[in-house]
Amino acid sequence: MRCPRCEYQSPYETVRCPSCTSTFAADPLEELGHLTYLQGRLHGWRDQGAMPAAVAEGVLALTQLEVVELGLRLGLASTAAAATAEPPSGAVVSAQERPADSTGPVASAERDALGRPSFSWRRAGTYLLSEQTLNALLGLGAFLILASGVVISTLNPTGLPPLPHLAAVAATTALFYGAGYVVRQKLRLARAGTTLLAIGGAFVPLLVWTLGQEGLLDWDRGAIWLAASSLCVPAYLLSYLVLRDRTFGLLTALAGGSELLALSHRLGVPLEWALCGLVALASGYVALTRRLPERWASLGWALFWTAQLATPLVMATLMAAQLDPVVWLRLVGRPPSGPFEYAVGAAWWLGVAFYGLCYRLFQRRHDQFLTAWTLPAAFLFTLTKAPWDATWYNLCLALLALGYLLGGRRWHGVPASLEHTARQPAYQVGLALTLAAAFWPRESRDSEIATLATLSLVYGVATVLLEQRAWAYVATFLLPVVYGLTLQRIQLDAGGWSLAWVALSVALLAAAELAAQRSGEARRPVLETVLGRGIWRSRFASPLFLSGYLVNLLAVDVAMPLGWSPGGSIAARDLGLPGILALLVIVAIYAFSAATRRSSLFLYPASWLFVIAFVSAAERIFRGAGISLPGYELARLLALLGVGYLALGYAIGRLGRHYARPIYLTGYALSWLTALLSWSNRAVNVQVIGLSILVYAASAALARHPAWLYPLVGATLTQYLLAIDTFLPDLTRTQAMATLVLPTWLLFGIASTIVARQAPGSAPSRWDRLGRGPAWSHPWAAPLVHWGLATLTISTIGSASDARIGLIVAGAYFVLLALVGTLWRAPAEMGLGLLFGGVALQQGLRLLGVPAADQPPLWALVGLGAALLALATRRSRSEGLRGWYAPLAVGSAVVGAGALGATLGLRLILASRATLQPLAITAALTGLTLLTHGFGRRDRVLAYLGVALIGVSYAQQLVLSGVEQLQAFALPAGAYLLTLAYLEWRRGTGGRVKATLEIGGLTLLLGTSLLQAVGFLGAGFDRYAYDTFLLLESVALLGLGAVLRWRRTFFGASLALVADVLILLSDPLRAVNTWYLVAIIGLAMIGVVVFVEQRRQQIPLWLDAWRQRLESWD
Repeated sequence: MRCPRCEYQSPYETVRCPSCTSTFAADPLEELGHLTYLQGRLHGWRDQGAMPAAVAEGVLALTQLEVVELGLRLGLASTAAAATAEPPSGAVVSAQERPADSTGPVASAERDALGRPSFSWRRAGTYLLSEQTLNALLGLGAFLILASGVVISTLNPTGLPPLPHLAAVAATTALFYGAGYVVRQKLRLARAGTTLLAIGGAFVPLLVWTLGQEGLLDWDRGAIWLAASSLCVPAYLLSYLVLRDRTFGLLTALAGGSELLALSHRLGVPLEWALCGLVALASGYVALTRRLPERWASLGWALFWTAQLATPLVMATLMAAQLDPVVWLRLVGRPPSGPFEYAVGAAWWLGVAFYGLCYRLFQRRHDQFLTAWTLPAAFLFTLTKAPWDATWYNLCLALLALGYLLGGRRWHGVPASLEHTARQPAYQVGLALTLAAAFWPRESRDSEIATLATLSLVYGVATVLLEQRAWAYVATFLLPVVYGLTLQRIQLDAGGWSLAWVALSVALLAAAELAAQRSGEARRPVLETVLGRGIWRSRFASPLFLSGYLVNLLAVDVAMPLGWSPGGSIAARDLGLPGILALLVIVAIYAFSAATRRSSLFLYPASWLFVIAFVSAAERIFRGAGISLPGYELARLLALLGVGYLALGYAIGRLGRHYARPIYLTGYALSWLTALLSWSNRAVNVQVIGLSILVYAASAALARHPAWLYPLVGATLTQYLLAIDTFLPDLTRTQAMATLVLPTWLLFGIASTIVARQAPGSAPSRWDRLGRGPAWSHPWAAPLVHWGLATLTISTIGSASDARIGLIVAGAYFVLLALVGTLWRAPAEMGLGLLFGGVALQQGLRLLGVPAADQPPLWALVGLGAALLALATRRSRSEGLRGWYAPLAVGSAVVGAGALGATLGLRLILASRATLQPLAITAALTGLTLLTHGFGRRDRVLAYLGVALIGVSYAQQLVLSGVEQLQAFALPAGAYLLTLAYLEWRRGTGGRVKATLEIGGLTLLLGTSLLQAVGFLGAGFDRYAYDTFLLLESVALLGLGAVLRWRRTFFGASLALVADVLILLSDPLRAVNTWYLVAIIGLAMIGVVVFVEQRRQQIPLWLDAWRQRLESWD
């Protein structure tokens, strides 16, 4: 920024917004502000008539491109997009019509719409001419030139004698220096000139390397390194003093570090200590940055950032070598010696001092972060030399975390929130240290207990000092961990673990209740109490509640009769009297919590825990009396207990239905559980299931709700199967499944009777609108239908192993569902009937012995027949027959697709030519099916797909005929897709359909030819024949795109033509030396950048003219 009065130039190169803290470069930001102001004035002059519209539009077009470019340089995508959204020519927008408030929802939506990235040719040209693109080209070109220069100068691939080789390297260095000076100073192209000068500077050490080679001065590598560094420091510094360019400032800083390393190597200083010297040099660089005059600000920038990059790199390298000596062995060629650890520690302490110096000099926040984060690592390196064992390092880290906590409280005060706490480096490092201490890999049991207890204390202190409840959760969660480790340390008897954990749970819950009573928050809702939701006056009440209940769950796991064995499997264990007492105490705790918290949530686990305690106590009593308790006898006891639960729930329901719900659920679950437990004894099983039927019948009568029909019908069907098994024991499982046909028909008949009694004229339900029958919407008929569908599914699957019985069962269900669907006029039941008809057909094919490989064509034929029937029913006058149209149409499509998929699967599995003929027949029949649907529905898409499948059948016939030329397949398919694209284009269909077809056709035609042109899929011909064919084909498609004005065809053919020419040029290019070719490419890139910067104003006009021509194309 320059003062308009005194011409004072601001020394700051960046500007930071005080609101959003975004940082921008000062010069582009100032230029953007000027251009924006100029655009506003031009709009005003044009609207007022003070300037001709044509002149204003021309000037606005030029300024608009510059605004877009500056927006991209500053990272303002919305500015770049908004700059392209100009008012139409001649539009007059008065000041009254422009909104005064740009913060409303409409303005926000407009800004979002303008800020969205969308492709346009103008924006694409702007991106190609942007600073990022030019910088990328310069960087890549410089890299290629340097890579080739290093190889040519060091390996001398041309075999020149030493003196001519030295002269060539010197001439190259002088040439780049001279070219860079001319381009920068004469042509005023700072970026390209700087790049050329930097390349010339990079050739200086290569010149010294060439001078020190054998045949000239014959120096060793250390002397060459020292000489090159000694020459580069003054050369780069002198270049900087002449040009004042950051690049040479950066090279000067790097040469200084290289000088230090080279001198240390010459004096025999170990490399690790030389790297420590680099960190010290970095501190010197930072200190020197503050003392440099203002005109050397770019040199200070280079010194500062070199120090910022070198310091962490040195620290990370030494750390990696300390952790893995192989790294140092590969880098240096020797393993780390004894004093190496001291060098690593010294480097990290120097790094801490470096970042502390940076924070003191510049007051940057991230320097404070780095100082805080690097200090623990240096502390750990110091601990490695401490006299105590490494197992106690975790306790030292915990104490250091406490120190960070106390220091953060003193330096930062009480944080306003957890987010504010997380932003402070002292608290961040303290938290990281606590995690490191908790998960320290090497620790003894005593040190682990002491460390976790200390961490619990640290988090408790953090709760008090920071006045935040979150840390209390960690403190209270660590207490059970310390408690459990202590129990292991004292080797408590296994029988006392459950009571010990219950005691800790009682203690934690009692402390939580006391804390809640003292703060007056004992009557808060249960979720707020346990999860800590809302604002609490007590910081420890909710964490103690949560920790107590979690310990309670752990006590339940310890007291359970099933547990994890040492082998990792679940095994039964003796609960014992302590476990039973622990479960009863837990039940009492949950009951007390339900009363105090006024929530039935605790009654759910309490109900089941009492059942477990009841079973364990019963087994213990019977075992003590010397009586065996088999599973079916236990089922009787549990059935009676379930009835007692239901009676208890009915009694408790007077206090509140939510209290009775968990009791009811447990009672009903016991009824099903006892049915499973008594399965081994048929008499007891019948008794238990009969009791369950009575229970569900009574529940349905008392509740007057149809939901109880589900378990009632299920239990009745179970009794039916048991009766079949009892009275007809000779029936096989398949035959027994077939007997379910009778109850299935009975269920659907009862449902139809119930539906028939429904009042006529009632409004259709959502099930009716989905195509299902009226029974789905009737509350008392729906359970019967659901069980009917379940039984027919189960019986069909169960009888599928026998083809004859399966055919009878599936046929019976086909008749049933067809009849029900016709009576209810329900397409869903009709479709389900067709599904079972298909199952019956499959069983018939099995019965006839038709091989699986020959079945897909038959299924495709069935699909074609279904399509013809659907077409016939659609034109029928009978309403009942018209209802079959949708199921038949969908069924035909599914059958055709399934047949085609099955044939493809067989083709992939068998990989035999014998499967090609069924695949061709199936594809043809499926294509005819799609053509039938397309004719009936007047849908051209289906007709297209049908023709495509017939084309696939044609391709299979070609394969059967032994045709191997890929063009015989690609040409018809590509021409077909392009023909479809032309037809859709003539119809005026949306651009996506036409674009998809066009791209597919071009991919087939040009892609196949391109693969053959590079040597793949030749089929006996030389690739040059395919190169010629690709040339002719791309020219033909190029002409087609030009005639029809299709952009994709035009550009695709153009790219294929260029690719074909490059393929033809590949052989001549192989004869050129690779590194010379790399250098030529790098020079070409830099030349392109120079050309673009010289023609920056003309190129957008050229691109805009091409854009206007191509925008009229499709």
